Amino acid sequence: MINSLSILIPCFNVSCFGLVRQLHEQAMAIKGLTFEIIVADDGSTDRQLVASNEMIRNLDHCCYIIRQENVGRAAIRNFLAREAHFDQLLFVDSGVEIHRPTFLIDYLAQADEHSVIVGGVSIPDQKLAQRLKYRYEKEHENRHTAACRQRQPYQSFRSCNFMIPKRLMLAIPFPEQLKRYGYEDVLFGRALELHQVSVKHIDDPIAYVHFESNKAFLKKTEEAIDNLKEHVNLLRDYSYLASVAEHLRAARLQWLIRIIFRVMRKQWKRKLCGDHPSLRIFAMYKLGYYFER
Repeated sequence: MINSLSILIPCFNVSCFGLVRQLHEQAMAIKGLTFEIIVADDGSTDRQLVASNEMIRNLDHCCYIIRQENVGRAAIRNFLAREAHFDQLLFVDSGVEIHRPTFLIDYLAQADEHSVIVGGVSIPDQKLAQRLKYRYEKEHENRHTAACRQRQPYQSFRSCNFMIPKRLMLAIPFPEQLKRYGYEDVLFGRALELHQVSVKHIDDPIAYVHFESNKAFLKKTEEAIDNLKEHVNLLRDYSYLASVAEHLRAARLQWLIRIIFRVMRKQWKRKLCGDHPSLRIFAMYKLGYYFER
């Protein structure tokens, strides 16, 4: 088991002191572990949240870096990797919780010098049927198991919870050409495959407990599809949406999808942003938006 670890948390408009405290308590309890926790604020606009995260600096071995400019999800991870002092990096997204008391121990037991380890996510049962993201993640929860993810290790890579040797992260950085939200982790998974880096999926999840409004989630989805369309030549074999779109294009049905989307877009959007969002409509909306871009 490794005995030194850099825990790296990118943060944007999120209070993450509770998460840092959870990770700090686990790290302090591991005998012989030398560690650091670095939180990098990526140009947050909510100054109150930035101020609340200042408490991170009161914890031993913890650092809170405030950056004035928002550089995006890829660049902030590359920045954190360069700031880290130890050879193993554990990236954890802000806005999550750690529900496993052995979270760090399980990661440390799996780490090696040549592999990327992906812990996965869990979706606790909550009465949040009105939240589109919650319904979407809960619907696909069976895909979150390590056994399922390992069938397609590179396509299943998610950046919210993974461990990587620093030398690999510096040699294969996150793709900073993706400026908008979305698909930077998919493109990173592709890069790992091209470089023949081993990716091991384990059941050591972080817990999603905070879900943004339907309007915010839909906006993020649109931004992600914009990224997908811009880089579809790189992402085609790594995106289910792009794969479905290619089959429909081959059948010359894209024009029909586009017409339906133009007619129904406003109605679908109202439904998705309301209190009873439909996953079926969400799937159709994404496909229509893809063809419309």
